Amino acid sequence: MSYSIEFDRTKAFYLALEDMELVIAELSRKLAVDVGTIAAGGNSTITDTGSADGLATGILADAAKDVTLTIDGVALSSIFEVDKTTVKSATNATNATNATNATNATLATTAGKWTSPITLTLGGNTTGSVQFDGSQNVTLSITVNSATNATNASVAPWSGITGKPTLGTASALNVGTGASNIVQLDGSARLPAVNGSLLTNVAAVSVPWSGVTSKPTLGTAAALDVGTTALKVVQLDASAKLPAIDGSQLTNLPPGGIQNVSEDTSPTLGGNLEMGSKFPYSTEYTNSTSTWKVSIDWATNGPVQKISYSYGGSCAVSFSSNPPGPCIVRLKCYKNTTSVSGILSFSGISAIKTPGDSAITLTSSTTIGTTDILEFYYDGTTYWLTNFVPDVK
Repeated sequence: MSYSIEFDRTKAFYLALEDMELVIAELSRKLAVDVGTIAAGGNSTITDTGSADGLATGILADAAKDVTLTIDGVALSSIFEVDKTTVKSATNATNATNATNATNATLATTAGKWTSPITLTLGGNTTGSVQFDGSQNVTLSITVNSATNATNASVAPWSGITGKPTLGTASALNVGTGASNIVQLDGSARLPAVNGSLLTNVAAVSVPWSGVTSKPTLGTAAALDVGTTALKVVQLDASAKLPAIDGSQLTNLPPGGIQNVSEDTSPTLGGNLEMGSKFPYSTEYTNSTSTWKVSIDWATNGPVQKISYSYGGSCAVSFSSNPPGPCIVRLKCYKNTTSVSGILSFSGISAIKTPGDSAITLTSSTTIGTTDILEFYYDGTTYWLTNFVPDVK
């Protein structure tokens, strides 16, 4: 650093730089100078000699004019207060290249950048660095490698976090294949095994049977239809019962045959009944009486019945029930004793119709075994006499 001074011949000054603090003082006498002689009334430059004690001293001779001091071309009156020892506030430090002690510098509004920038590098559990030369602000990015002491890190509630994203209702659901789960594709980007019955607009894919993998081994019944005819597969009905099929070849049935078979009292044929060499027949039911009346129950006792009577007077015949539908009914009237004579009377049955509405007259014989045979066609309401064979012995 260089210093210059202008002085008059009435005063002598010395200029010293000691530990970076500039000192100006008046001298009452002239001392030896180790930086050269300065002529009175002129300008001269005092250069720091770098003496061992850090003191650069210049002694000024008497001069003919007032003293004007400058440092690097700046008047000292702009740098120091009136006492010549206190540094004023620095408003422009453009020319200050180096300062080792800035105790008395109060404010600098502008400053040039540093000769050599510094690099600020973070260490420990953080990384980051930035260069800084004093010419402008810089930003240091910090990366935390690991937190070894998180005592002061408090738990932040979700409501206290700012800038958080807007989450949908699916954010609270779990991945899985159960009810209300979120379906996640497998490693091959395929849907897992879930029920797809509600899917719509699914393109139909035709896959040949030969192209199906892991298909089951099917038996010969797989190609058969359900039914009750030949070569069909039998299917149980809604009550888990076998349908009406031929069971004549069943073996190992329980003793007493098939159990718990419910009787169908009104079967309906879907076609003709082929009897072959067989005959349909009914067991003859006998109604015995020795009183003046006898009742025939067609619905309970069947279409073929017999009256065995031994009453000696007129015995009234009545029908207590009718057959379940149109049919032929037969009635045999048999005299079983010779001790008395008697007649069966049908006059009380208004439903009987005879040719010409004539009365039915039965044998009045005391001969045992005397028989009369009557045949009626019942149409659901009326009994029409179709055949009458009296006095058969």
